[in-house]
Amino acid sequence: MVGWKYSQPALLRVFSRLQSTLNVPASLSPTLILQLPIPRHFHGAALLEGIPKGMLPLDAYNELVKAGSIRHDLGQVAALQALERLHMDLENYSSPSINLVSKMLSYVSIKPRRQAPRGVYIHGGVGTGKSLVADIFYHCSPVEHKQRVPFHQFMLDVHKRLHQKRLRGDSGDNRDIIKDVAEDVLKGGWLLCFDEFQVIDIADAMILRRLLKSCFQAGAVMVASSNCSPNELYKNGLQRDPFLPCIEMIKENCHVHMFRPSAPDYRLIGARPDGR
Repeated sequence: MVGWKYSQPALLRVFSRLQSTLNVPASLSPTLILQLPIPRHFHGAALLEGIPKGMLPLDAYNELVKAGSIRHDLGQVAALQALERLHMDLENYSSPSINLVSKMLSYVSIKPRRQAPRGVYIHGGVGTGKSLVADIFYHCSPVEHKQRVPFHQFMLDVHKRLHQKRLRGDSGDNRDIIKDVAEDVLKGGWLLCFDEFQVIDIADAMILRRLLKSCFQAGAVMVASSNCSPNELYKNGLQRDPFLPCIEMIKENCHVHMFRPSAPDYRLIGARPDGR
């Protein structure tokens, strides 16, 4: 099936999530809700003020430790080593041209783009500093066309775009509107950095497989932090079997790094992983 259509329950759940995220009254019409922008918060910006763009992530981390802004943590250093390898790989990567994204997505089925560097999927316990190391990587990355966003906000934006396209009549038997949304996503940045990556809704699960496939085939690179491993995504979810290829695709396109099991939860010992 090329087109995409929401079931009524799935559509109601999407609008309920939009209302909650946007903090709007339930009485607000769906038409007005779709016109509101989805917020994107980058929490690491203040901490990283003064750190030069393009600095190696481990060097940036050590500068923050030296300044007393964060505590040195071996688990965080190990994760940054994986991210630093990607940082250097991206310096030599011929990134997809923003102007050619549409053309590439039109032909990915017959002429895949050359292999992009594998991204990094970081998972581990809560409060261990996964978001911190991802923030450092994002800040230091030399890539110009990049985006960092909490994953649930990203998926709400995807749902919003899909529904808008359907209302405009962009969908059809011979048009893949999920691929169209992937094109829109990549125009906002082909280095995709997601915080709190998780899949708990069947609508997210069914869309994500096709969305990520289009993004990866067009040359996108993904960095994600999550509380669960790829194999645990959408665990015990309704109709999970069609989602399983998405898990394999994530593992194929990302190095999977697990925070050491003994990593402390800084929330429980009275300190944040960023030292505050």
